[in-house]
Amino acid sequence: MPEDEENKNDDITIDTIVEIVKGQLGPIYKDTDQEVLKNIVNMVHDEALYVGNRMYETTDNLVDLKSLIVQCSVIAYQNRGVEGQTRQGELGQENHFIDWHQYLQDEVVSHGKRYVI
Repeated sequence: MPEDEENKNDDITIDTIVEIVKGQLGPIYKDTDQEVLKNIVNMVHDEALYVGNRMYETTDNLVDLKSLIVQCSVIAYQNRGVEGQTRQGELGQENHFIDWHQYLQDEVVSHGKRYVI
């Protein structure tokens, strides 16, 4: 692994994950939602550590779970206001929602990112 990539992984923090999520959301993200997005990322991060049986936040844990934290944070941000619903229909149009928590659990388990104690 090149030295630049190693140093890049050492710099992963919640704030860098928030910036990545902002980039993924694109025009959906509103600047006034900075605190909301940070809270969502923190919530998803904590849940990812719990689901993966990882007791402490370490750089290795963040590197391992970063892509899932980003994906689930994007899903949670987009689903604000419809928590607990799997679909919603209006005027002949129906929307289906992904449960980020279930998605996180399934991905952690199926990709072997859960530590067995």
